Amino acid sequence: MRRGAGLGRLAAAFLWGMAHLAFASPAERVVATAAALREGERIAYDLYYQKGFVAIPAGTAELSVTRTNGVYDLALTLAASPVVEKVYHLSTRLASRVMPDLHPIRYTKHAEEGGRVYDEVVDFRTMADGGCAVSCRRTFADGRVRTNEVCRAESVHDLLSVIFQARATDLLERAKAGRVVLPVATGLKVEDQVLVFKGDEKVRTADGKDVPSQVFGLLKQAKPGEEASELARFWLSRDARRLPLRINLNLKFGSASARLRAGTGAE
Repeated sequence: MRRGAGLGRLAAAFLWGMAHLAFASPAERVVATAAALREGERIAYDLYYQKGFVAIPAGTAELSVTRTNGVYDLALTLAASPVVEKVYHLSTRLASRVMPDLHPIRYTKHAEEGGRVYDEVVDFRTMADGGCAVSCRRTFADGRVRTNEVCRAESVHDLLSVIFQARATDLLERAKAGRVVLPVATGLKVEDQVLVFKGDEKVRTADGKDVPSQVFGLLKQAKPGEEASELARFWLSRDARRLPLRINLNLKFGSASARLRAGTGAE
């Protein structure tokens, strides 16, 4: 695999993997607390592409939280390392405006990934029956536009709000009780994946610290007669912050890893 192609898949996998750190219970609105929304918080990650025993530094990612007029603005930025930037351009920013209960109002994404440039806008509206109406729009660099409308009976989150939903909700007990379905808006559609609890484990962060964590696996929905395959594995800290400490994504060739480097703005 060319390194540029690997980085592109790493970026996509990181965004997709981060999105599945939370859940929505079928046929009911998920009510979260604002405890996960710490104004001024910034969380930094180092990104790696791994093939065999070789881990190649690929770039960085940062999550941040700000608040304006009673609503919260979440942001995630990804950038290639200087060495990788010479062969593959990566500059992607996601933003999500959410209510204090973490339900999203609007999600946007601007992506520059190699020669691919596009913008996404997703609007969320709560329906009278408690369901969620999702309006998706993607605009390409050449002016082409694609749209889609989706209605779901349960809560739907975007690739950012779902990360913070995980930190406000008791994933452990839900996942221990059984598989949890995850409805997440990803650009032009809403997709379901399955989350399972894998156990307790210490994980080493980018700065060499071993931190107690809870481990979850993300499974691809299996066809009848087939065994479900694991797409990713996540480590969440066992403290009140429930930080995503590490994420491993299984790719077609090799794997991608996001490792916590630093967190500021909250204890």
